[in-house]
Amino acid sequence: MQRCRGLPLSIVLLAGQFNQQTSLGTEKIDGNDARPKSSDTEENLLKIFDESYKDLHFPLNYCLLYLGLFPRSYEIPIRRLLLIWLAEGLPIKQPQGNKETPEELLAEQLVQLESKNLVEIVKRSLDGSPKTCLLPNALHDALSLYAKKFGFLHIHRMGSSSTSTTQYSIPIRRLADGLRLFIKTEHEKHCLKNLRSYILFYHGKRDTADGIRDLLNEMVKDRFGKLVVLDLEDVTKPALSEAIGSLPCLKYLGLRRTHLDSVPKSVAELPRLQSLDVKHTNVINLPTTIWEAKKLQHLYMNEIYIDLSIQKGCDEGPSTNLHTLWGLKIRGQIPNHNQLNRLRGLRKLKLTCYKSSMEVIDAWLSNLTNLKSLKLRSVREGQEPSTLPLKSANKLQSLSKLYLLGQLIKPREILGELPKSLSVLTLSGSYLHEDPMEKLAELKELKVLRLYGHFFLGTTMVCGNQFPKLQTLKLWKLEHLVHWIVKDGTMPILENLEIRYCKKLKKVFGLEKLTSLTELTFDRCGIVSR
Repeated sequence: MQRCRGLPLSIVLLAGQFNQQTSLGTEKIDGNDARPKSSDTEENLLKIFDESYKDLHFPLNYCLLYLGLFPRSYEIPIRRLLLIWLAEGLPIKQPQGNKETPEELLAEQLVQLESKNLVEIVKRSLDGSPKTCLLPNALHDALSLYAKKFGFLHIHRMGSSSTSTTQYSIPIRRLADGLRLFIKTEHEKHCLKNLRSYILFYHGKRDTADGIRDLLNEMVKDRFGKLVVLDLEDVTKPALSEAIGSLPCLKYLGLRRTHLDSVPKSVAELPRLQSLDVKHTNVINLPTTIWEAKKLQHLYMNEIYIDLSIQKGCDEGPSTNLHTLWGLKIRGQIPNHNQLNRLRGLRKLKLTCYKSSMEVIDAWLSNLTNLKSLKLRSVREGQEPSTLPLKSANKLQSLSKLYLLGQLIKPREILGELPKSLSVLTLSGSYLHEDPMEKLAELKELKVLRLYGHFFLGTTMVCGNQFPKLQTLKLWKLEHLVHWIVKDGTMPILENLEIRYCKKLKKVFGLEKLTSLTELTFDRCGIVSR
């Protein structure tokens, strides 16, 4: 087959597969996965891929190879992929004076892969940012074969469980495990000595826990200390022993949706840990020494409590490297000098706190000038919204995404001082009596506006000639709203409008003026006339 110059690699590979297809049988690889098992077909795919792969510059070619670790037709969370790339140390050099973080620069590599039709973006956030991606199947087959042939990665599934130990004469550096745990098979110990990344896609409940414990114990016992990535996302309750703290190179520990109740205290002692993800688990406490982790950059949690009134230490000492702090819940009154003041480089923050700590929190927020995404919830003991005296909004000029839950004190001032850079804004529990749309219209960059439960207590809301970039508007649980009015020229590119649980809504004026609408939802509203 001749080289198809100018065509996307995925199309060339697909054409190669069709050209070689015969009536050959298929081998079941996992769940719904079937591929040709002809050695001639594999050689042809490798040849085509090798020729096209040479056109990719470094590190784009390495970024592509990592995608082969994930199963065929698997939707890869972008958040997960970027942090794995970061942990693997892909050499993205940051230009002098560039304020972008390494993960933001790595995201640009993903954009390039998409522009070359090598990656498909499957899901996007409402503002258009990518959430999940996958490899086209033809490309996945060729890439996996290529990466395995040159020892870049190894994929262990049911079809490889009966192979002899001679298959592992080349040390495994990156292992994607599935259907039957590799540690449960006959293998030579030397094949794991250079293991850098381990990703598990096996969700069996019986032997998963013991298998993970055995794998970690063997690595520690035999001093296989090169593991950089341990990704157990979606695995049911893997057994993590204190031995995990003896992995000196571990940078990424992914435990999202594992249903774990706790993590070993030794996790906080990992000297190179960059990313820890315990979101959507039952973990409610982390070792207090985690805040002293010098290399930690990304911490995803599930409403983990911390009482700063009894925490040791204060704001003295160097600033931490933490960029993401997502899912922290603070209880107790915070002293003015506290550990939060060392977190000066944050870019993503999700925080829940009580009224008694809001004044100190607000003063701290005013110093987070690099913050790009903020989710702030002010609650009472019963979790219902409390007061939110936000004075720091005008200091957060880098902010693009903002979620506020709480009753706004001096709302016109707060809304008027929101950063003009905002593209996504969500407000809930604000208890506003005056129509806020005139103030919100000053946010010219807004793409997504969500106004949720008890945001507005008035009866009439008017949208004038405003919101030039707004694409999504959601009005939920505005229980006193009776009339919603759209004037000429407003929201010219609005595509998605949702009005839900507005039980007193009787009249919507000017809906026909929203000429760009593609999705319109009225759900559990009053008798609406237009």
